[in-house]
Amino acid sequence: PKGLNAKFMNNGAIKFFAGKGGRFDDPELREIAAEKEKICQALGNLKGLSVADVGSGTGIMLPLLNNAVGKNGKIYALEISPPFVKYLRKKKREEKLDNVHVLACDNKSTKLASKSV
Repeated sequence: PKGLNAKFMNNGAIKFFAGKGGRFDDPELREIAAEKEKICQALGNLKGLSVADVGSGTGIMLPLLNNAVGKNGKIYALEISPPFVKYLRKKKREEKLDNVHVLACDNKSTKLASKSV
């Protein structure tokens, strides 16, 4: 893709945006990082539900959402960038986010099945 998403499509983006010191997860640089708990609380009771995290990026919300949906819920981490998809799959595995399903999508479709969320 061109435009907004272009800078996230290469492998170098992961080093800049993700992990320790990454710009996406830094509460000093991004309001979403500072307010992630409040954001998750504002979603209400998610127990047993299926939730889509569209543009999951570094997966900053995934641990909170994983806990919020409980053992019977699902989180679909949707990402357009191949390097970020790979990063999310590693995060899922390492953090044992069992309810998370990482899906590669494109700029035209989430690739989710009808009525999955």
